[in-house]
Amino acid sequence: MNQKMAFELMIMRFIDAYVDLHGEINTTTIINQFPIHRTKASRIVQLYLKPKPSNLRYVPSKSCHLKGFSFEKLYLKDESSLTYLNAMELAFLPYTEFLKEEAAKLAAQETKEADKAKAK
Repeated sequence: MNQKMAFELMIMRFIDAYVDLHGEINTTTIINQFPIHRTKASRIVQLYLKPKPSNLRYVPSKSCHLKGFSFEKLYLKDESSLTYLNAMELAFLPYTEFLKEEAAKLAAQETKEADKAKAK
């Protein structure tokens, strides 16, 4: 297994765990947790669905995939979903913290620019 396949497997296990605990998932959830773009997140969700499409059902009005009636963890198997999500949070915490810091910087910059525009 190469590095790309291992990373995709990690994300598919994340999908298993997240859906098991929260009952739904969308690409935003995935891209907020992992350093990937929306298109790659969408592609991984489609890969996730190949072996068992009934695991998730897409609801356009909510823009997310809901847990299917016959949901079963395909990649996480008997591992604890909560334990896996906690481990992923710890492993990717620097990335998620970086995103929060960048969002805060951007918001501060936009506020500064808006204040300058008002002052003129």
